[in-house]
Amino acid sequence: MGKKVDAKTAGELNELVHDALMAFGRASGAGMVSVINEADLTFPQIMILALLDQGPQTVSSLSEMLQLTRGAVSRLVDRLVRKGLVSRKEGDEDRRQKALAMTPAGRRIHDCLERARTGSFAAALSELDADLAADLKGVMKRVVVALHSLTSTTKR
Repeated sequence: MGKKVDAKTAGELNELVHDALMAFGRASGAGMVSVINEADLTFPQIMILALLDQGPQTVSSLSEMLQLTRGAVSRLVDRLVRKGLVSRKEGDEDRRQKALAMTPAGRRIHDCLERARTGSFAAALSELDADLAADLKGVMKRVVVALHSLTSTTKR
């Protein structure tokens, strides 16, 4: 990997990414807020649904990924179970270990959130100048590859 950026440049990039995410948020906010309010969900509950979209998890694995205590995650999961958005099933090998998965109702909510987010992102991006969009596409591909390789080396 090449030379790392200095703290000033990292700070400027952080501000630019923040500003871009805020602009996307403004573009997608209304649709997502409507789904979130209708489903009566909190941000951590949405994060749990997003993680369960990758497949069944345990409270411990969610706790690790969200960097929350197991107790906090357990309470969030309890609320999602009561809402019918998440199911708990005893583990095949260890009955004390509960596998958490999205229910069909949870899948519908997650899919609605994703459609609201991606649809409004695409609409906002379609308004960009074609040359700027091409430049952004190239840079974003490089950033994603670099970040994926960085995270895969830190997991080892």
